[in-house]
Formats: sequence, structure tokens, C-alpha cells
Amino acid sequence: MVKAGSSFQNSEKPIYRLREYFLPLRGRFQTRVFHCADVEAKDAGEGAFKLKVRWLITKDIGAPNFAMRLFEMKPGGYSPLHSHDWEHEVFILEGEGSVVGGSEQRRFKPGDAVFIPSNEKHQFRNTGKKLLKFLCLVPHHE
Repeated sequence: MVKAGSSFQNSEKPIYRLREYFLPLRGRFQTRVFHCADVEAKDAGEGAFKLKVRWLITKDIGAPNFAMRLFEMKPGGYSPLHSHDWEHEVFILEGEGSVVGGSEQRRFKPGDAVFIPSNEKHQFRNTGKKLLKFLCLVPHHE
């Protein structure tokens, strides 16, 4: 059995460390394996505080339907309070916090899944003392 992150090529570097993993793989096994640390963490934008995002899976690497993002939120951080036409599927990896919608709030912890329907106002908050990490999957939108 091959361990995750190992390479099938005769190379000392694992496949996810090679810059070519974003190039089309014509006629080859097209599954890509790379480490999240290889993707730049960017500020999450206006209305966010102490929040970075890594766009892990995008159209650029061949995913035509959905994007996968890794959010990293420092203690006291939050996302903007917003709504939009698409749903969110979220999985909590580390840390604790809450998701706020209207006058309600729901707490979450590692291992929890969060579903946010389209057009529902929402905001994520890190209420814990450690870094909050969560995966967020959304359909591609323009």
C-alpha cells in the first residue's frame, strides 16, 4: 500500500511538492495530491477579522463544479456577516466557535459538519483560545 503524499514517480520529492501539479496531465492519472501548506494563505477580505483562506481545489486544477477552501481563524476572529445565492458545506477540523445567523447562534467543535442553505445570513466566529480551522466547500460562482 502506498502512503498518502508519496510519489509514484522516481523522484525524491513527493508529487505535491512539484510545481507541475497545477498543469494539465494529458494521458496520465489525473488525481492530484498536495499539501495545504503549498497553497498561499490570503486575507479573507473585507469584513473579516483575523481570517485567512487557502483556495485548495479550484477550476485552475481541473475541478469544474466545486471549490474547496481551508479557513484559518485566530482567536477572536470572524468572517463577514453575509448571504449569497449558494450553499456552504463546512467541516470543522480544529478549534471551537459558533456560526451566527439572524438572532440565533450555534456552537461547533472539531468533527462537526455545518450546512448553510443559500440566501441565509451567516457569520463564523472563533470563540475559543486556539486557531480555528475548517474546510468550506461551495459551488463555483462568478
